[in-house]
Amino acid sequence: MTSSATIGFDLKTVLLPISSITPRMVPTQEVRKSKKYKQIAASIAHVGVVEPLVVAPVADGKMLASRWCASVGHSEAAQRA
Repeated sequence: MTSSATIGFDLKTVLLPISSITPRMVPTQEVRKSKKYKQIAASIAHVGVVEPLVVAPVADGKMLASRWCASVGHSEAAQRA
């Protein structure tokens, strides 16, 4: 039995200015006050972002979009930009 799958991401790595990345969502004040959020923010402040951000182009979907949106889980890093 043969099946195929479509690649859901671009295979090329793109270097982007941090100013071109926007958070997917802005955390509420309640979330910002949570222990977990504070731990993540402290870790990013101390160590930086260890893994590359996963982003998607905003606008017409072209690879050279001028604005990019951080995926879920990367909003804190994008917000610190």
